[in-house]
Amino acid sequence: MNIPYSEIRISNLIQKAGISRASFYLYFEDKEDLLGCIVESWVDMILRKLTEAFRVSDGSYYESMKVYKRVMEEEDFTRKSKMGALQFKASPKWRQVIEECYGHMDQSRYPGLTPEKLAYAVDMGLLAMVQLSMRYVEHYAPLAELKEAAWHQLTILDKGIRE
Repeated sequence: MNIPYSEIRISNLIQKAGISRASFYLYFEDKEDLLGCIVESWVDMILRKLTEAFRVSDGSYYESMKVYKRVMEEEDFTRKSKMGALQFKASPKWRQVIEECYGHMDQSRYPGLTPEKLAYAVDMGLLAMVQLSMRYVEHYAPLAELKEAAWHQLTILDKGIRE
């Protein structure tokens, strides 16, 4: 994460990890394979935390996304999300997680909601929070303003999936 991906060399990785080249190649074909494993691990964590947020949030999209936002406030989320963001939606587990999250939704609050609509709403909520987190990291605006903007965006999304 400290150097551009194009500059990463296997020799640097094994030296930093304190392992032999043979050990590296026992587990990975190349640095792309290693990156794929790292991204897959990150995506798995994101999906687990997303599902957990929906499970504990009393069937409310707004509350679920509010709980999930706390994950994004963790110290290394922004750093890791750069690597995982592109692979997130490509994960074969995405549909399964959306179906599980949908099962936790209060259908009486969201009468027209389908898993497909929830997937779009979750994606939009995640994108909004990632953008706001990036703005915070870049010192774009005070944290209080960014938090208020996040709650407004989630309220709009919640209202949208109710109607």
